[in-house]
Amino acid sequence: MKLIRGLHCLLFATALAVAGCGKLNHRYEADYSYEILKKSADGTVTVGEKGRVERATTGDGGGAGGIATRVRSLSATAATIEVTLPGNKTTTLDLQPKKTLEEFPAGSEYGIRMTVNDIRTP
Repeated sequence: MKLIRGLHCLLFATALAVAGCGKLNHRYEADYSYEILKKSADGTVTVGEKGRVERATTGDGGGAGGIATRVRSLSATAATIEVTLPGNKTTTLDLQPKKTLEEFPAGSEYGIRMTVNDIRTP
């Protein structure tokens, strides 16, 4: 009797989890802009190429001027974007909407300045 009750509970919990997980799978898209930065020997930073990617979803990317970007994950409040710079230096940025991050990977004269302009559901 306990076994049958336990089996029913397990079956109900599994059905509930499957149904619940399907509803939580939101799809988001983001607009972001970036600037390629170059640091000279004296520490001066200059802006090179600029770019903008619109309506990017997880897995989408863009790039110009020797860089590539790829959206690794999106939520309602954050985006994780992987950036490959000249010289194959890669960095990952965790960004919130309307916040700008600037990063130079270790040992690289190139860096990135990136802003997520908007995250929304399509």
